[in-house]
Amino acid sequence: MSIAMKRRRVIVLVCMLVIITGEFGCSQKSPVKEETYCTAARVLAEETTKLLSDKGQIVVVTYDTTTVPVPYAAAQLDAFTKSIKLKSHVSIAAVESVGLNKGDLALAATLDGEKYGEIISQHAGIDAIVSLAGPPVLTDAEMKKLPSNLPKCLVFGGSPSKLKRLFRADIVQVAVISRFTPIAANAPEPRTNEERFNREYEVLTSATAGSLGD
Repeated sequence: MSIAMKRRRVIVLVCMLVIITGEFGCSQKSPVKEETYCTAARVLAEETTKLLSDKGQIVVVTYDTTTVPVPYAAAQLDAFTKSIKLKSHVSIAAVESVGLNKGDLALAATLDGEKYGEIISQHAGIDAIVSLAGPPVLTDAEMKKLPSNLPKCLVFGGSPSKLKRLFRADIVQVAVISRFTPIAANAPEPRTNEERFNREYEVLTSATAGSLGD
């Protein structure tokens, strides 16, 4: 591999690390921030239970932290897993991860079209994909090739603009995202984990995704 190619890969790695740490709030752990992420995971578990009418099999997608530490990823996965097992008859068929491949600087810290397609083909018959690593990133061509009987998809994170086309195509049915609806100017400061969650995040469903606008 040429020196120029190695340098480009390093630049890609650094840029994606900035994106990951930004998505998770900071590069150093904060107990309050971690609990907010865990609350988001529990909310996503509740939404999964509702969407599947309390039964079915799911695949959970998280970040691969074996090479690059991702703050709160492990805690969030643990919170989701415990919540879904405790409160429902939904079972986790598999946990998949996205991120760095060992020994490689080619970072794909998103649920890209290739990985999304692999999950669907390798776990035939699952009822839903729950991604803690953001929504599927699909090209128009990849969307056209998707089977008609897709599993439901619930995600944590993602921009309104990217989620809009996924909701419209009925690829994503639920998303927990950073709040984009304004908070009232006189709203009190949050004191509980639930209040912090409601201040920082909101839940979008197929029924409420119209708030994303055109």
